[in-house]
Amino acid sequence: MEIAKLHCLGNEYFVLHAEAGLHPLPVLACAAGKKPSARGVKGLIILLPGVAGSYRVEIYNFQGIRTLPGTCALLCAGHSLGTGAWELDTDAGRRRVEVHGAMVRTWLPPPVFGGEYCIGRYHHGYLFNLYRRFFVTFGNNMQATDFARQCQAIDRYFGGVDVVMADARREAALRIWQRGCEMPGSATAACVAAACLHRLGRRQEPLRVGMPGGEVTVAREGDGGFVLFAPVRPGQTLPD
Repeated sequence: MEIAKLHCLGNEYFVLHAEAGLHPLPVLACAAGKKPSARGVKGLIILLPGVAGSYRVEIYNFQGIRTLPGTCALLCAGHSLGTGAWELDTDAGRRRVEVHGAMVRTWLPPPVFGGEYCIGRYHHGYLFNLYRRFFVTFGNNMQATDFARQCQAIDRYFGGVDVVMADARREAALRIWQRGCEMPGSATAACVAAACLHRLGRRQEPLRVGMPGGEVTVAREGDGGFVLFAPVRPGQTLPD
């Protein structure tokens, strides 16, 4: 077996194609985490044969614990299958991806709007739910702001929320806070930010969203969902 390393928006994953029932998947994940090249890698994506030509996608952290795959992980999984259209079955439902060379396209459902909030004197923004909760806020100088402190305060207020800070002067430039730390990029957060801008009447189609880890293009569809294009970059292939 060979394990590939793939990069999407600054997030790195190991990807492995396996046969169902042949290997204990948590053990494979723990073993992958011991490789020297595992530093900075978020987990092991495993693709298994599905039904009717689909693939089953599972992701494990390096403690062998199964987690829900995010959109970047699914883009990497699709890219590993090569050019074409693929149906991926996950714990959160079926997702469709299309691979066009280095670019991968996928579709996300409409984010659910959860209200407008003013938190204390300084934090104003909008709550959305798309697989998990996001709070979208706007900053005048995202680089100068105490980003971590502000995001921690918002996270505490909601009892757990991802924070998406958009530049008030250049709205499609984002910083993202997730599970206690800043993330280089998030495809799901990019769609949530686009939904927020659309709701505020600042829509631009298609919208190019920049993050520290890279740039994606998102466009709103008629049902309120989004189609997203993101780059996936291959890394080294690792022997078993």
